[in-house]
Amino acid sequence: MSIRAFPTIVAFTIMAALARQSEAMTAEVRLNAQNIAKQQVAVNIKVAEDGDYRNYTVTIEPKARKPLEYTLGRLCVNNGRDDIVEALLKEERTVGKLSYWCRVKRAYLKNSKFEFSENGGVVRTDSEGNRIVLGLPDGISYWFYLGDFPNGSAPNKLK
Repeated sequence: MSIRAFPTIVAFTIMAALARQSEAMTAEVRLNAQNIAKQQVAVNIKVAEDGDYRNYTVTIEPKARKPLEYTLGRLCVNNGRDDIVEALLKEERTVGKLSYWCRVKRAYLKNSKFEFSENGGVVRTDSEGNRIVLGLPDGISYWFYLGDFPNGSAPNKLK
């Protein structure tokens, strides 16, 4: 190996180490009735009955800080054994807020989840158990099972 090749090898080694660490920088928080009001963002969940379905509207707004920029919303519908639908959701932005809407059959609520990521990646696991980050690898991901909020959440006030 020549001396000229050494800086290139060092650079590749550093980049590989940083790439391995980048996934660890995405934090995941499972939301529940006890912790939903204690997050960095206000998360409000509204639920409307629609026959055999429930319509969920999830509204997110920052608490006393910069507006939300890079965001992803994802729905994963699970039948109790397998994920049967996984989809990135369209977001609606209004002044200082963003909202996601989804409709899920009541029979699938318990094991189906909504996930929102801010300035970071939505973390999922592939069929072989490998963790995959969709989006940027630096930020925070909030998620909850739809069945944990069958009637929505209490209003989450900005402080």
